[in-house]
Amino acid sequence: MIILNAFTPAAVAIAILAASTIRNSVETFLIVCNCNSNGKNTNTNNRIIKGKDSILNQYFSSDHEDFYTDKFIATVPLGKSKSDVVNDLKSMPRNDLLTLFLHCEEPNNLKIVEGEWDGILLNNNGVLTTVSNFLTNQLFGNNRQWNGKEFGYVKGKQIGINRFIPSHIKSRKKSSSHTVMDTAHQFDYSISTSSIDKSSSIRLKYNEYQNSLSLWKTMEDEIRILRLPKKVLRGKSDIILIGLGSMGWSGGFLNASPFCLIKS
Repeated sequence: MIILNAFTPAAVAIAILAASTIRNSVETFLIVCNCNSNGKNTNTNNRIIKGKDSILNQYFSSDHEDFYTDKFIATVPLGKSKSDVVNDLKSMPRNDLLTLFLHCEEPNNLKIVEGEWDGILLNNNGVLTTVSNFLTNQLFGNNRQWNGKEFGYVKGKQIGINRFIPSHIKSRKKSSSHTVMDTAHQFDYSISTSSIDKSSSIRLKYNEYQNSLSLWKTMEDEIRILRLPKKVLRGKSDIILIGLGSMGWSGGFLNASPFCLIKS
């Protein structure tokens, strides 16, 4: 009985994590299944018509329907600033973030992501939000807060790296545009078919830069584009990147964690 009691907290924690992972996986599967073979998400389209009060529905308009696929393309409503969009993303539940990602603009060139981007981890459903934050900041970041990515070219190859707030700066609020970010964990990136649906994403792969025993060996990210109206912002800053991050050992993209990237 003493042995059982000693392991009860661990068993409960494992059960909660397992149940949460299954929940995320089923949620992702059902959302993706709502998209038919030509990319049209009938469930989402009906939702846009019937429910106009949710934050998600503000990002869909019949004016931005793809002529070839009948797929609604998510765009930022007129009048919303970049900070407004970030606040919206922070308040969305994971299922809405996944739906938004599936309807974001597909990338057609890699120059659009070149440079440094600030990053924010988004809702990953209850306890898994806490787990994602711990894995990203304490383990992946070695006790440094994750702060996005940098994309560029190294010897003619498309290589990026993750950015972290230096450990001597205690919070994101205390950092500034002049703060030099720490960097770690390189990745290759390219445009290719998504692991989630049949559309294209910018896919980030870490396996070439991790040893065989690394937790991050199977890590992959996918990124798509949420475009702001040109009347609000111009140039490279007129987009926000919506991403999903995953690791093979924790369920892959069925259990992906949402994040966003904002041009530094």
